[in-house]
Parts: sequence; structure tokens; C-alpha cells
Amino acid sequence: MDKVVYLTGAGAICAEMEHQGIESNLSMRGIGSTVSRMSESRKGPYSILRKNFSIPQDQDIEVILSLLEGHKGLDLSPFKTVCPELRQLFREYLLTEINGKSLVPKIHNSLLHIHNKYGPNMGENGESLLGILTLNYDSILDAAFHDIYGIIDYGYITTPPQEKPHSKVPLLLKMHGSFNWCIEKDELAVSGKFEQLDYKDKCTGWMPPSVYKKPHEKVFPELWEKASNLLTECDVLRVLGCSLRSEDFALISLIFSAQVMSKPFRIELIVPDTEVLGREGDAVNPSPKVGMMQRLPFLGNMQNLSSLTEYKEDSYRSQNPLKSWVLMKLAQIEKNIGHSLDDELINSNLMLGG
Repeated sequence: MDKVVYLTGAGAICAEMEHQGIESNLSMRGIGSTVSRMSESRKGPYSILRKNFSIPQDQDIEVILSLLEGHKGLDLSPFKTVCPELRQLFREYLLTEINGKSLVPKIHNSLLHIHNKYGPNMGENGESLLGILTLNYDSILDAAFHDIYGIIDYGYITTPPQEKPHSKVPLLLKMHGSFNWCIEKDELAVSGKFEQLDYKDKCTGWMPPSVYKKPHEKVFPELWEKASNLLTECDVLRVLGCSLRSEDFALISLIFSAQVMSKPFRIELIVPDTEVLGREGDAVNPSPKVGMMQRLPFLGNMQNLSSLTEYKEDSYRSQNPLKSWVLMKLAQIEKNIGHSLDDELINSNLMLGG
């Protein structure tokens, strides 16, 4: 069997929201624009910084946080409270956009379900899901793992300890932490109470957006080590809704290093082709777009969505790459088993989920 690992980013959550008819704007510029307005309405320090330095309203706040965190003397600056404010506003916005709109996992449930139930019938050789690495802070994947497996293996002992996961339960590695986590004295507690807007967050359970992601808690180095082990073992890495930006350099390094340490693996990019292949400038979009394959040629055997052998039927092509991918895999399973599936979970979550 092919050993598979998934890497998910914000695009996977956007795909889930689109599938359920929920409007959202989870791009870094969309978040930046909203956070700017939130700061202005509260007369916060970031609104003053923006005015003083003519920072665009839709500025990617990950860039601003990185610029400020890169200077050791920031505590002496009149803008020393900008970083805490941006982290808090970022968290508030994401919780409002996802939890506040009652988003539930439907495509994510379907993806885990087909791996759990039909893994031997996926692909040419069958597929074994080793785990999912996610950059997202929300608990949508957590809920999907609970629904399909009944338990979650975060790759770290939680307090109070959970029931020991079965060996067949894939790992869920939240690379940047989670809003429903709290880390104190190297102990990881997981609870929905930490994911509430009124929770007095100390950023102990999640790493805010920044190029300088250097956690002090031993939880994160252990999770990244486990992620490295999964990647060195896998045959296929599937990237769902993650564009591997330059700000994700630590993650890009992890993917490259895993191949150097073991073997090159196939990387299937389940994101829009324009993100992968780039595009020429035209009248509508005059600025050319550099694709992931041009930016990251050293990652090896990368394949864009429409080039995959499963992706041939026009009926699978949509603006929702994650949904398209699951439909492709379902068609592949039906072809391999020789008949159509009559699966209640798929029908209720995927076919009727929009």
C-alpha cells in the first residue's frame, strides 16, 4: 500500500465553508483588512501604526508581526503593544468566522471515512493514511477525527490522558497549535472552553502567525519531530489548501529535509492550478502570478491537481479543489471495486452537503 500523509491549510477550511454555503474570507489579506477595521473601531495601537507608516488596510499581518518581532528593542517602542493586539484580533476573527458560523466537518468527514473504510481500494496499490499535518488553529479536523475514529492521537500526551488510540488511528499533528489547546509546564490540555471568544488567551496553545515561530514549550518540537518521521515514512504527501508561502519556510524545510533523510516522495498539490502553475498577466489580472512549482522546484516530484491520473472527468472539475479531490477518489474506489457505492455517510455529508 502507498503510505499517505496530508498537509492542510486555510484553503481546506474555505472549501468546507463553500461546500456548506457559508461566506468567508480567510486569506491573509482578507484577515488583515478585517483586523485593521477591528483595531480602528477600538482605537488600538495597530490603527495608529498603520496611519503613521501608511500601511495598507489589507496588509498581511503576518508580515507586520514578523517585522516587529525581529527587533529585540521593541519593548522600548511606543508600539510594543501592537503584537499582542494583532494576535488577539487575529484569534477573535478566526473564531468568529469559523465557530460563529456553526461550521461542521462534512468534506473532512468524507475524506477520513473513505480512507478508513475503503483504503485498500484507493489508488493502484491501496492507500494507508499515516496522518494529517495541519497549519489551521480551528477544531474542524478534531471534530472529523472524533466522528470517524472516536478518538484523536495528537502525537502528545494530553491532560487528563485520553483513552489510548488504536494503532490504526492516524496522527493529527497541529503544527502551529490550536485554539482549543492550553499548554502549561509542558502539559497539553485540550478543551472547547479554550476556544471561546471570552477566554483570556495567553497564546500558550498556539503559535501566532509570524516568520519567527520559535515556541518554548517542548510540545511543538516533539510534534515537528513526529511530523518529520511521518514524512520520511510516506510515499505521497497531499497538500490541501496550502500554498506553502515564503512565511512557511520552516515547514518547507521540513518537507525538503525529510526527503533528503529518506527518499523523494510524490507531492500532490490539491490546490487551484493557478496557485501551482502560475499565470501570465492579462487585461483582467495584469500582474503575472508565480506558481508553487516555480517557487519551490527543489521539493521534487510535485504534481498539480489537473495532471493527476484520477482527474479526467469534467464532472469532477470545480472551484472547490478539496471537494473535487474527494469525488475523484470516490470514483476511483468505485472503479476498483466494480460497482457504485451506496454509502450513507458520503451521501449525507458530501453529495447533499452543499
